[in-house]
Amino acid sequence: MRNFLAVVGGIVLGGLLVGLILSISHRFYGATEEMSSYDPESIKNFLESLPIAAYVWVIIGHSVGAFVAAAIASRFTDDNHLYLGIVAAGILLLFSIINYFTMIGHPTWFMIVEPIVIVILGYLGAIIGSKKAISLKT
Repeated sequence: MRNFLAVVGGIVLGGLLVGLILSISHRFYGATEEMSSYDPESIKNFLESLPIAAYVWVIIGHSVGAFVAAAIASRFTDDNHLYLGIVAAGILLLFSIINYFTMIGHPTWFMIVEPIVIVILGYLGAIIGSKKAISLKT
């Protein structure tokens, strides 16, 4: 039960951090009045008009969220520290990939770069969290 709660807690806290970072980015690159969230073409045009910096914010948000989720899950599990941290980061990665297919208009470079960065930071978070957990038990 502790392992499950550690993974879920990591995902929730990582997701909250993603939301916080993306809400900051929306202050700079928020939707315009011309965009309708009900019109796929309007969303596509909006996403295509965004500068690269807006996408960098998204990559930072998702990657930092995966890092935190993995670190928390690895830190608070009973065993399999590294593995369960990677699971938590992997679930946030899956959410990002699902987003690529539900929102039309993401640039190809973004759909290639973001998963790579999420995997790297998620793995680092799992390593850091698992080392802290192991060092605290000894």
